[in-house]
Amino acid sequence: MLKVRTLGPEYLETQSQLRRDIRAMRDRVQKLEDHLQSSKKRLSELKTGKPSLRAPSLDTVNRTFRNIDIAIKQQSGDVDKIQQRMSKLDLSSNVIGPRDKRISESSVKKPST
Repeated sequence: MLKVRTLGPEYLETQSQLRRDIRAMRDRVQKLEDHLQSSKKRLSELKTGKPSLRAPSLDTVNRTFRNIDIAIKQQSGDVDKIQQRMSKLDLSSNVIGPRDKRISESSVKKPST
């Protein structure tokens, strides 16, 4: 039968700190490898003259136009509804109404023609 040794408290803290540091280093190495990979890809694209941005596919362009067309139709319908509501309003009657007697004629701005 094997005896299991346990570490003292000062060594347990050191062990956990080392494990955290190792984990942090692995994360940094992974980020650096990813960055290196993307840099190599970008460099090879620049060397071959291949553009890094590709033109959108025809399907994407068609979907975009269709969405814009739908939005325009909705806005047009809203404008038509507002226009119908405006036509129902009676704008020919006296819109201003009676004035407050406390306001003098000189303080009221008159529209310029």
